[in-house]
Amino acid sequence: MKKKVKNVKGTVKLAVFQHEDLFHYMRHGMKRRQQHEDRKNDQNRKRKLIEELEHGLWFYLFGKEKN
Repeated sequence: MKKKVKNVKGTVKLAVFQHEDLFHYMRHGMKRRQQHEDRKNDQNRKRKLIEELEHGLWFYLFGKEKN
């Protein structure tokens, strides 16, 4: 992480990120959010598929709707 630290009025230090660092962190955050969305969508898709399979199997075995 590259930082430029400027001394302002001798007491307060101000850390200024260089542009490429800012964009790197923004991209990383967006990538993490996208991974989270993908994982959530995969879980939902798996859950729906399992429900459909259960329903189909029940219907196949007993020939009627599950209560």
